[in-house]
Parts: sequence; structure tokens; C-alpha cells
Amino acid sequence: MLRAVREAIGGRATGAILRTRTGRRMDRAGAARALTRVARTAGITHPISPHGLRRTFCTTGLVAGIGIRDMQYAMRHADPRTILRYDMAESNLDRHAAHAVAAYLAGMSTG
Repeated sequence: MLRAVREAIGGRATGAILRTRTGRRMDRAGAARALTRVARTAGITHPISPHGLRRTFCTTGLVAGIGIRDMQYAMRHADPRTILRYDMAESNLDRHAAHAVAAYLAGMSTG
């Protein structure tokens, strides 16, 4: 990921990371088109969006054990409850509160 950002900025210290061919700041639609092109080149055939990557980033962070507050900061959200809406892995029973309580009552370690 860091390598991709370094390639995108091309040694610049200021300005937008993603730019158009003319050097202007890339808008959302342009970013979505660029992502679709890159995905096709990589052999990804299902629809993908910049927002989908954002949700994936958040979910992966939460699964990796990053705290809600830290993910809130990384995602630049004012309310931590917003982060919970991004969590696509909420059905993961290992992380569900009911699973943790049941494991505790059964005398098992929850991790």
C-alpha cells in the first residue's frame, strides 16, 4: 500500500494524492473509474468501489484488533457508532458479545 502511495505522489510533498492526466485533483467519479480499470487489469470481475475499499479497510482493522476509537480516527468520523456500520464482519461469532458471555459461562477462554 505504501509503495502505491509513493508511486502516486511521485516525489511531491503537497497536493492531492490522486490526480487526473492533466494534473488536477481527481474527483470521486474519476477515482471510481480508475479503480474499475485497475480491478479489471487484476482480473477482478465483480463490482468494486472506493467506498467498498474504505469499508474493507475498516473491517480489516477491527478484525485485526484495532480499537473503535483508533479506527474512528483513521476513518475520520466524528461518531464512533459510524464505524460499527462499516464493520462487515459483525456476524463473526468469535467477536459477538453473546459468544463471549457463553464462552465465559462455559469456563472457556475468549482469546
